[in-house]
Order: sequence, then structure tokens, then C-alpha cells
Amino acid sequence: SLQLLNQFRLIQLARNLTKDSKSQNMIQRRVASQLAQQQFRKIELELLAFADALCLSGKCAEAAPLYRRAIYFGNTQARARLAWLLSQGREGLRKDEREGFRLIWEGSQLGCDFCTASLACFFQLGIGIIADYTEMDHFLKLVKRPNEYSQFLLGILHYGGLMRRENLCLASTFFQRAAEKNFAEAFVWLGKVFLYDEVTESPREKAFGWFMKAAKQGHPIALFRVGKILELDGKNDQAVIWYQCAHVAGHEYAEENMIQLQNSFIK
Repeated sequence: SLQLLNQFRLIQLARNLTKDSKSQNMIQRRVASQLAQQQFRKIELELLAFADALCLSGKCAEAAPLYRRAIYFGNTQARARLAWLLSQGREGLRKDEREGFRLIWEGSQLGCDFCTASLACFFQLGIGIIADYTEMDHFLKLVKRPNEYSQFLLGILHYGGLMRRENLCLASTFFQRAAEKNFAEAFVWLGKVFLYDEVTESPREKAFGWFMKAAKQGHPIALFRVGKILELDGKNDQAVIWYQCAHVAGHEYAEENMIQLQNSFIK
């Protein structure tokens, strides 16, 4: 391609910067190394963007190998993305919390803010490790810039009353900040906030909307919740379909609910 040809010309021109042959070779190697790094950076960003797009359309299983390739090229953000997919066993992926924890632990050691914030979440929720609020607090303080994972964690802490006192309004605010980055876990927790909210008008409808957003990304809990709300509304034929999707996505109770509803049709 024209771009590769131009890069080759730059490497060749680098030799002409000095008459000393040893210096010529050193400069040429440096230029080649920098051009290679730029190319790798471009590839990893393209892989990350493509994988993110697949996840948003509910094709998490197809996104997983692309995240792994991005990780191979050095993209630490892809580690956080893949870790969350593995922690939930999203859309046909084998649930592997320990592997998810390993990915973000290594990413945190490499200085990735996304991984450090995720690590704090994993310690708080006990994903792939025994829950440890001291470790959670330690890693949360290491996060340099707020991101969807740190905002999500702050939402959980306010939701559960672990920060001063329970504050669903603040919890909702933090979850919404994470949701703005299309983080499926935040959609699920926003659904929980509204589902049990006795103040908001039409809370079940609002909860259903948030669960549906996560369900479209293939989140097993969201798929199950959509089915549950439909069942409570008496729409059993639709509920069965969503329970089946949740079962395929790996939800442990979805099959039982699906069978019970199917048996009720027979009766």
C-alpha cells in the first residue's frame, strides 16, 4: 500500500542523516521501531472499536477473540472489556471469574485505569476473588481519571449504603454516568434502582427500559429480568422467549422458569 511504501522510504531516508555507518543503522532501527509501534497502535484501536461494536449489538461471543487480539497488541482497555464479559459468561462465553480477575490484575500492574477501577469492582462484588472492601478502597483511590467502571462502583456503594448512608438518587446518578459509556452492568443496576423505587412514577416501565438496553447487549441477568417482568404482566408467551434467551446466555435460573411456564400452557 502507499502508506507502507512511504514508511519504507522514511526508513531508507533515515540512513542519510549521518555519515557514520553505525549511527546510520541505529537511526534506521529507531525509525522502523517507531513506525511499527504506530502501526500496532492503529491495529489495536481498530480491533477494540470493532469488538465494542459487536458487544453493543449483542454479539459478545464474537467480540471476545477480537479483544484477545487487541490485548496481544498491548491494548490494556481491552482487558477490562473482556474481564467483564467473562465475569458474567456473556452470550455463550464460558463464565470464568478467575480469568477475568487475572486479566484486570495484570492490566492494573501495567497502569491501566480501566483495569484498576474494574479491580476495585471485583474486590467489592467478590468476582474471582474473596470480597475485600479494604482492597476495593485501595484500588479505587489509585484510579486517576473517572471511567465507567469507577462510576459504576460508586453507584453500587451508594445503592448499598456503604458510603455514609443509602442514597438511591446518587446511586442512580453514578449508574447513569457509567451507562453513558454503554456499560451493560450499569443498565442492569439502573433497572434494579427503578424496580424497587416507590417514589418514581411508573417504576416498572422505567426498569423494563433499562433491562431491555442491557438485554440487547446479551446480558444474561437483563434477559432474565425482561422475561420476569413480562411474566408478571401476564405475557407468558413472550416471557418464555426471553427466558430461553437468558438460558442460552448462561443464566442459571432461566431454564427452570421457562419450563414452569411451558408446563402451565399444557395445563
